[in-house]
Formats: sequence, structure tokens, C-alpha cells
Amino acid sequence: MYTHFISVLFCVLFLIKNGLAREWRNPSEDLILIGNTSTKEIYMTEAVIADFPTALRHVCKNIFNGLELIAVESEDELKLIDDWFTAQNKNVSSGDVIWTSGFQFGDSALIWATGGKNFDLINSVTTYPNPAAAVSPEYSWYGCLGLFQNCNRPPGSSPGCYPLRAEFIYEDCRRERRVICQKRI
Repeated sequence: MYTHFISVLFCVLFLIKNGLAREWRNPSEDLILIGNTSTKEIYMTEAVIADFPTALRHVCKNIFNGLELIAVESEDELKLIDDWFTAQNKNVSSGDVIWTSGFQFGDSALIWATGGKNFDLINSVTTYPNPAAAVSPEYSWYGCLGLFQNCNRPPGSSPGCYPLRAEFIYEDCRRERRVICQKRI
């Protein structure tokens, strides 16, 4: 009986240590609806963070009941996210990087891992380091595409951002970030 108690205790401690216990709560409490386009509902995780592979394969799909890591496939979707970022950041600061499903492996084209389409938002801004141009082996991890609100403020200017806009950024795939999920409608 004592060994059974010890076994259960170790299992519970393992789950708590590895963060799996937090998934026992109602996952809908951790999603923020950013808005809708004609083809998608877009959600942001509030507290769930993950590295890129976990975000892509697990967070949206398993924790949030079949959602997908977002593929920003239209200017309307980017504008919706940009407007939400602007409302959150009050036009005064840059925001945190959030994972999308954008991915570049070596010199290949940037693709959306969700859906497999090529990245083709011609009016978007992508901040580097570009993994294809990197010389350091450390930059080989920078193939995952995040999205953040970038506050561009020229030196000596008055408060505010000129322009404050959503920009894509190549990030280290191992970093833990919040996640943008989508539901196709």
C-alpha cells in the first residue's frame, strides 16, 4: 500500500513539475477572441506559452479542441491582429512576440506549416535575423516566424509610435511564447 502511495505521489509531482497539471483547467478560460474575418476566427492564448514545435503540434490542436496555429494568409487577417495589438499596447510600446505557423528551413521559401501555403503577404514587414542569411550555427534555430507589435519611434520624437504596426520576426524556435490560434469557418 505504501509503494502504491509513493507511485501516485511521484506521478503527481512529475505532472506538476512538467507543467501538465495546468492543462486540467477549462481551456476556454485561457483564450481571447481577437476577432473574425470572412474565413477565420482568431484567438490568442492568455497564459499558455510554448516553444514553436509544441505550439504547432499541441497547443491549439489538443489544449484548445482542434484549433490550428495561425497562418496569416490575408492582409485582412494581419490588419485584424494589428488593430488588436494597437488596442492592447495603447500606441506607446512594442508588444511581446506571439507564435504563428510561419517556418523557414534553410534556404527554402517561408511557408505556413498550417496549410502548407507559401508566405505571400507583400505589404507585411519581416524583421530579421533571416535564417537563410545567417552564418552562425546558433541562427539555425531562427527559422520560426513570430508576430509582434513594433513601436518605431525616431530619436527625439514625441511619445507615440510612427508607425506602430504588426511585424513578423524570425525567432529562436526554442523560445516559449504565447500563441495565436485559428478556427476556419
